[in-house]
Amino acid sequence: TRPKTRLSGTSAMAIEIPGRGGTFFDSPERFNRYYTDPQYSPAKTYYVSSNGSGDGSAGNPMSVDDAFARIAAGEEIRFRPGQYQGCWQLGEDNSGTYDAPIVLKADPGVEISCCSSGRATCFNLEYADYVAVDGFTLKGGSYGVRAVGGYETHYHQKGVAILNNHISGQYKDPILSGGSDWIVVENNIAHGAGSGDGHGIYLSNGGDWMIVRNNETYDNPSSDFQINADPISTCDDEGISYDDPLCDGSALDSLGAGVSEFNLIEANYFHDGSIGPNLTSVRNSVFRNNIIGFYSRHGTSFWQETDNPKLGSANNLIEHNLFMGESSSHVLQPESVTSAAA
Repeated sequence: TRPKTRLSGTSAMAIEIPGRGGTFFDSPERFNRYYTDPQYSPAKTYYVSSNGSGDGSAGNPMSVDDAFARIAAGEEIRFRPGQYQGCWQLGEDNSGTYDAPIVLKADPGVEISCCSSGRATCFNLEYADYVAVDGFTLKGGSYGVRAVGGYETHYHQKGVAILNNHISGQYKDPILSGGSDWIVVENNIAHGAGSGDGHGIYLSNGGDWMIVRNNETYDNPSSDFQINADPISTCDDEGISYDDPLCDGSALDSLGAGVSEFNLIEANYFHDGSIGPNLTSVRNSVFRNNIIGFYSRHGTSFWQETDNPKLGSANNLIEHNLFMGESSSHVLQPESVTSAAA
C-alpha cells in the first residue's frame, strides 16, 4: 500500500503520485482515471483530422467540430497528425466522470493554431470535470488550455489532466486553471507567453489537491509558474470576509476559497525569464526536486496579499531544490508566511 503522510509529520517526502483508489495528502484520490489507471481504455474513440468529414472511424476520420458535438463521458477524441486551426470547448453539460473521463488525445505531429475569438483558447474546459488533454502542440490565441470552475470550493472543477503538451505564443498564459481541484499538469513545455498576463503555468482561484510535475517553463514576462489562491477575487470581491472560514478554512471541510492546499510541485525546470515561481496563500504543500533560475527580477517567493495570517503561505515543505540567481536578487523569499521549512 502507498504511505499515508500528513505534511506536519517528518516523512512528508513519502507523498507519492497515487494509483487508482490511493490517497494523496491523506485524502482519497479524485484524479483523472486516464492519469491514475494504466488499464483504462475509452468506451469509444472518435478519430478526427483537419479536413475530416467521415464517420469518425480510424479509417474515415470526422471533423473536430462533429466529434465535440458527440463526445460523452468515457469517450476519446483522437487527433490524427496535421495542422489544425480553431478553439473547442467542453462544459458542465458534457463532462467526464471519475470512472469515465473524456480524453482529448493527439497522435504525434498534431499542431493547433488557437483561434482569436471568444476565449481564444485551443481547449477551453469551463466547469468541465474529468477531462484529459494529452500530447498537443498548441500555438497562439490567449490561452492554450484553460480549465476553470467556480470561486467557492464546492463549485470547483475536478479531475482535469494536462499532459505532454508543448504550448507557446499565447497572449495571456499557455496553461491557466481557476478553481480547479485534483488537477494534474505534467510533462508540459510552456513558454513565450505575451503581455496579456504572461505566466507559463498559472493555477489560480484556490485550487486544491494539485500535481505540477516534470514541466518546463521559460521566456515568460511574468512569473514562470504561479499558484495564486487570489483571496482578493475569491473572497473580497464576492463579499466574503478574509477571516470567514469560507475564505480561510480548510479544503478538507469544503472551505477556504482564498487558499490553495495539498499540492505537490516537483521535478520541474523553471528558468530564464523575468520572475521565478510565485506561490500565494499556499498551505500544506510540497515543493521539491525543482530547478529554478536564472531570472532578471527575482526567483521563488511564498507570500500573501492580505493581512490575515491564515491566508499566508503556511506549513509547506521546501526541499531538494536547486535555486540559481544573480547576487542582486533573491532566489528564495518567504514573505509574510508562517511555518515554512527549507
